[in-house]
Amino acid sequence: MSGILIDSRARELIESVSYDECRDSRLRVEAWGALARLGSSAAVRSLADLAASAGDLPMQMERVLVLSELLNIDLAAKFLFRIASDQEISEELRSAAVWGLGAVWHNNFGLGWTLAFDASPKVRQHAQASLGVPTARNIPMLLSSLLSAEQAPFAPPLSARAG
Repeated sequence: MSGILIDSRARELIESVSYDECRDSRLRVEAWGALARLGSSAAVRSLADLAASAGDLPMQMERVLVLSELLNIDLAAKFLFRIASDQEISEELRSAAVWGLGAVWHNNFGLGWTLAFDASPKVRQHAQASLGVPTARNIPMLLSSLLSAEQAPFAPPLSARAG
C-alpha cells in the first residue's frame, strides 16, 4: 500500500463516505473500491450487490468495473464470475464482468474458459477475446475440451500458447 491509503485517518474518512447513504453513489462505489484494496471483504460484497443499483445500468456497470480493478482479490473474481454467469443480468454487465476476469485484469483463465461458450454471443465473444494464456493447471481442462465439438478447435492453440 502506498499513498493516501496508508494513513489510518484516511481509512476512517473513506469508511464514513462508504456508509453515508446521502452521498453520491459514485463516491460510495469508489470508497468501497478503496476499502477493498485495504482488505475489506464487506466492501467487495457491497460492490457486487448490483441489486442495490437496480434500474441504474451505468451505476451497475461502475460496480463491475471497480470489481475488475481489484486485482489479486479472489473474492472480487468470484463475484465477477457470479455476475458473468447470471443469465438474469444484462449482457452488457455480464460481458464487462467476464472481461474483468480476463488477461488484462484478473487473468483467471479457468473462469474465462467456463464462459467462453456461453449462450450469449456477446458474453462468449468477450470471454474468448480476453482469455489470455492458460497455466499448467488449466491444461487438463483444455484436454478434456477436445471431446466437445464446440470447444475442440480452441483447445490445441491455447494449449500451445501455454507451452
